[in-house]
Amino acid sequence: MDKVDCPKLSKKKVDALSTEQAKQFFSMIGESPIDFRCMLNLLITTGIRRSELMGLQWGDIDFNNCVISVSRNVTYTPASGIVVSTPKTDCGFRQIPLMPAVADVLKEYKNSLSNCQQRDYVFPKGGNPALARDPNSITRRVKRFMKLHDLPDMSPHDLRHTCATLLLSNGADIKSVSEILGHTDASTTLNFYVRSDLQQMKAATDKFANAFGL
Repeated sequence: MDKVDCPKLSKKKVDALSTEQAKQFFSMIGESPIDFRCMLNLLITTGIRRSELMGLQWGDIDFNNCVISVSRNVTYTPASGIVVSTPKTDCGFRQIPLMPAVADVLKEYKNSLSNCQQRDYVFPKGGNPALARDPNSITRRVKRFMKLHDLPDMSPHDLRHTCATLLLSNGADIKSVSEILGHTDASTTLNFYVRSDLQQMKAATDKFANAFGL
């Protein structure tokens, strides 16, 4: 094995909405049913995974402090059906800031339901608050939404990528974004999401020039 060269780690480019596409996305969300509006807002503003989204219960949402707690995820396989479990790593257990506008939509959704309990799923299966929903269903729904509004063909995970890239492009630090996403190591965030476009590079060189009067 000493004579074998290790393969180089490649920096995989992620699919994410551009700023203009994101603006279009947000402008179209209001046309959706209230439950789906909440899902779309959470996916793109919190970077939550679809499995974590389906695992959310009302007790996980702190409306007073605008925070959601991630402590479970939902998966589906033909062999096992729908399985509710905990995150794979300690970093998966996390709290994510909730934007006030998104909290308001969630409140509106909650008020439209009757007698919500803390352990009820926010997005249950078949209207039964005690049953978790198959996360594949949200993927299909997101793809239909994107196609209907002439947006790129993207999945819930691509909206997670979009959240990360928009946070970073608007000045968020790597460590904060890493913790929001639930990455074990900030290097994962660096490898996947940190890439500059020409405008960002120009802004960086302009700062250099201004610092030295060039």
